[in-house]
Amino acid sequence: MGVEVVSYPTDLALSYADLLLRLPLRGEPVQIIAESFSGPLAIQAAAAHPEVSALVLVASFAKCPVGWLPRVLGAATPAALFRRPPPQFVVRRYLLGDDAPEDDVAQFQRVIDGVAPAVIAARLREISAVDVEKDFSRLTIPVLYLAGSRDRLVDRSVARQLLRLRQVMELETVDAPHLVLQRRPLEAAKRIAAFFEKHLRV
Repeated sequence: MGVEVVSYPTDLALSYADLLLRLPLRGEPVQIIAESFSGPLAIQAAAAHPEVSALVLVASFAKCPVGWLPRVLGAATPAALFRRPPPQFVVRRYLLGDDAPEDDVAQFQRVIDGVAPAVIAARLREISAVDVEKDFSRLTIPVLYLAGSRDRLVDRSVARQLLRLRQVMELETVDAPHLVLQRRPLEAAKRIAAFFEKHLRV
C-alpha cells in the first residue's frame, strides 16, 4: 500500500471546500488518516467519494470542538494576531503536552512560523464555522477515532458525539496530548495498522 502525505499551502488561505477540490482522489481505493483540522475535510471526502474505503480520525471533529471559538473569531479576525508563533507554554499546554521535549516544541514553532498569518486566521475561522455531522452520519465505511487522553483542545465529548452519530465507529485512546501522531507515532501507527488489517485485510 502506497502512502501519500497531503500538505496544505502555507501562503494561500483556502476554505475546506477549496481544499476538498485539491485532494488527490483519482478513482482508486484509498484510506484516509486525518488529524485535527483535517478531520472535517476527510469526512467530506469520504462522503463524496466512493473510492474512500476507510477513515481514521485522530483528535479531530465534525463541528467546532471549542465552544467559545465562533464567538471570538469573526470574518474580521486580524491576521496580525498570528505574526509570531505561539509561545512555548501555549504549545505545551494545548498541543504537545507539558512533557514535550524542547526540540519538539521548537520544531512546532518553526513550522507555524512558516505559515502565513492570514492562512492561520482563515483556518481558525473555518474550524469555528464547520459542521459536517450529517456527512459523518451517512458514512458506511469503517471509521476509527484515535483520541489523546490528555487532549486539552478536543474534549472527549467530541468523540462521544461522533459515536452517537455512528455507533459502529471504533474508538481508541492513546496516552497523548492533542497532537497524537507527533507525540506517540509508533503506538498510533500500530493502532491504525491493526484497524486497516481488520477491515481491509492489507
